Amino acid sequence: MPIRRHYWNPRADDPRFVDEIRYLYAFNKRQDAGTWSDYHVHSDWGELTWVSAGSIVMSTSFGNFLGQAWRAVWVPPGLQHEWYMPEACANRSLFIHPSALGEASRFTRYHAIELTPLLRELLLAVDDLKLDLRREEDERIGRVLIDRLKCSKEVGAPLLMPHERRLVELCAQALAAPDRPIRLEDWSRELGMSPKTLSRLFIRQTGQTFGRWLRGMRLQQAMSRIEEGRSVTAVALDCGYNSVSAFISAFKKQFGRTPGAVGKGRGADS
Repeated sequence: MPIRRHYWNPRADDPRFVDEIRYLYAFNKRQDAGTWSDYHVHSDWGELTWVSAGSIVMSTSFGNFLGQAWRAVWVPPGLQHEWYMPEACANRSLFIHPSALGEASRFTRYHAIELTPLLRELLLAVDDLKLDLRREEDERIGRVLIDRLKCSKEVGAPLLMPHERRLVELCAQALAAPDRPIRLEDWSRELGMSPKTLSRLFIRQTGQTFGRWLRGMRLQQAMSRIEEGRSVTAVALDCGYNSVSAFISAFKKQFGRTPGAVGKGRGADS
């Protein structure tokens, strides 16, 4: 049974940006597990994708990011992308006109952003308060949000993903349950091809073996959870490691830091 049970075409429900004053446009939609977006592009608007509950996988030619309640994904104007919901979630994206970001060059590229408690509350306020940016008090909230966004911390790195839809769906299964044992033989049966054929296809599309991708994905998930403040032991178990020492060793080899050092280095708004 395929993962994708729902489908959403953003062009059929496209936000209408009607004037130059409104440089922020909030998108708020609860979506079911298994929802895919269409492959699309926003030519003139950047998109800050985040979720107030659940998680979202943002996919581009530069790799994939996992967006969560504490981490948003920035998609610059003109970058083709699609997204997938591995679990039911509240999609609380925000479209931002580039003119509001001034000379901040980081917003010309695809990256992930740490959502501190202050930045998260500002994002919620933009939508929940239904800001009218023609009013001085509402415009001030919008400007504070932009200022905090410019000061935000960049976190994580994109995860390379295959581009063939069936492989993306299988990878999304692994993303949704990183502690679950997965074998290439199981995937090949589901796709109706031999393990050797699947292995070659995976390498051709990602530049790495399935085993290496799986280890990297689990460690990316681990980094996200450590940055979120969870304990090293809990993260090791949640990401499929039976030994905490083996997890710490693999984590340090991948990122050059121990999980404990990452946890201590998390910043916060003052």
